[in-house]
Amino acid sequence: MVNIADASLKSFASKGVEHNAEPPSEGPVLMLTGPQLQEIILQANQEAIKPLEKRLDDALGRIRDLEFQQDRDFDEMASKINEHSEAINRVWKAVKIRPPPEPGKKTEQRLKMLDSILLGCSGPVSFSEMGKKLELGSRDSRSGKSTRRQAMTKLGELLDEMPDRYIINKAKRGNAKFISLVPAYAKHLRMKREV
Repeated sequence: MVNIADASLKSFASKGVEHNAEPPSEGPVLMLTGPQLQEIILQANQEAIKPLEKRLDDALGRIRDLEFQQDRDFDEMASKINEHSEAINRVWKAVKIRPPPEPGKKTEQRLKMLDSILLGCSGPVSFSEMGKKLELGSRDSRSGKSTRRQAMTKLGELLDEMPDRYIINKAKRGNAKFISLVPAYAKHLRMKREV
């Protein structure tokens, strides 16, 4: 048994590649130590990195210049805004805008009706639909035209002055407007109903 194993090892070894101890004679052979090879590689890398370092320094310089320019532009813009804000404040004080008028009894009734309608709806309601539900406007006896649109425009202006109660959105397409309750105001109305 030992003879078979020894014979197969010898036959396997005989099929292997023979290594020549001599290098091929294609040209001169250089013999370098590890530290010498490391030094050559290090010098080659440093020479390759020098142009990249210069480009990086140039880019950083341009970035600093742009940041400085941006700061200067921002300061100029801030001073211009301050100049305009002072002028706006002077005009504002001179005009003395009066507060919006308090809604009358009929408008108060319509607002209460609007609140109850919106509270019962699951989403925003179009102004057109709301005008129908509130029965706004009438037919002009001479021309036969409806005045609902005009009445809803006036109501819309009033609702714009109440951003704590109503959210008014414009449709993405067309001129339609939609109205809904501010969530906090809707919660207030629900609690008021429960009491």
